[in-house]
Amino acid sequence: MKRIIVAAAASLLMMGSASAADLAAQPVEPIAPAYMPYSWTGFYVGVQSGYSFFDNKQNFPGFAGGFEGSPNPDTFTLGGQAGYRYQFNGGVVVGVEGDIYSYFDSKDQAPMNIGPNGMELTAHYGGSVRGQLGYAFNRFLPYVTGGVAVIDYSGGSAATVGAPLAVGSTYSDTTAGWTLGAGLAYAFTDHIVGNVDYRYSDYGSTTFTTPGVAAGKTKVDLKESAIKVGISYKF
Repeated sequence: MKRIIVAAAASLLMMGSASAADLAAQPVEPIAPAYMPYSWTGFYVGVQSGYSFFDNKQNFPGFAGGFEGSPNPDTFTLGGQAGYRYQFNGGVVVGVEGDIYSYFDSKDQAPMNIGPNGMELTAHYGGSVRGQLGYAFNRFLPYVTGGVAVIDYSGGSAATVGAPLAVGSTYSDTTAGWTLGAGLAYAFTDHIVGNVDYRYSDYGSTTFTTPGVAAGKTKVDLKESAIKVGISYKF
């Protein structure tokens, strides 16, 4: 009887050892990392380039002839941008962004609707401070944007199209208006973010004293449509 018990115990020990060896030989599957959606919260700074289309009308208010011209210095732009975004639970993203940029080859002359004379406009630099509101689809962020836009420009009236500006006909100004637009941002990595947007800006009407032409005043009504493409580093 004792021999039977000893033999049974030995068999159990051998079976246990074999099972443990089998378990040890089986590969252990790695635990998959927890999925972490991208967060848009943070500061960012970057560069941008784009193209601006102007809608400009100039005239001599109070002048019986109604002289009017539309020089539109459509041009490329290059500048920088910086901002901050905050993402709420559920995907809503709010932010604020500022940018500043220069216009290139932005001088244009156009004939008036009456007579041989022309008008001229040159855009120098611009910028804006805007709010943003969007909804994140992980790394995609469509948004709307709006705020205040600023532009620095100069111009005047020429004796004939292509001629130098007449003495006393020139003007210059740095003026503010409103801007609205929409865009799409995409996070290529956790830190590199690209964006493209369209903005419409209205700088209103400004009347300048220009004693060298017509009734001595020139009215400028300036609007701008712009496409911007940017790349930023998110901290």
